[in-house]
Amino acid sequence: MKKNKLTIEVIMSKPKAFVEDYIRLLPSMLLGSGTAFLIDLSIYTCLRPRFGANISALTAFFFGTITLYSILRLTQKSKIRSKRIGVTIQLVLGVGSLAINLIILNSIDFLMLTYYQQLYLEKLDHSSSYAAISKLISATFGFLWTSSMSSKILFRSTSRFTKKL
Repeated sequence: MKKNKLTIEVIMSKPKAFVEDYIRLLPSMLLGSGTAFLIDLSIYTCLRPRFGANISALTAFFFGTITLYSILRLTQKSKIRSKRIGVTIQLVLGVGSLAINLIILNSIDFLMLTYYQQLYLEKLDHSSSYAAISKLISATFGFLWTSSMSSKILFRSTSRFTKKL
């Protein structure tokens, strides 16, 4: 097995090292993800009432992922030299986050439509506040996926605050 090959076996065989690497990268990941999330949330919230959850989430995902990669590339040491390959890998990782977001967003819509049909159809389906709250919930879970995989595959921490861990 190659040393840098990412497999479930590698992650599970070294869970402590994986967690430590993740914790080291977390502060800058929060900065990058926070900024990317604001971009993502703004675009999603503006587009959702007009285009629906799926198209809005896809558009917001693209801009959020590019923002995240750009910030991480500026603040962390990349494990991948080529920016083109790095952003492609970040987009692939982001597809997992997008899938998580879409599953949760559509589940929330389904539950609201099932249990609060009249409220959903009259108000929530066209509400920017509802869009923002549901996106915040789904993005929390997507963040866990993206941040853990980015720390494992793409970046190593260079933060002076986390070198002691």
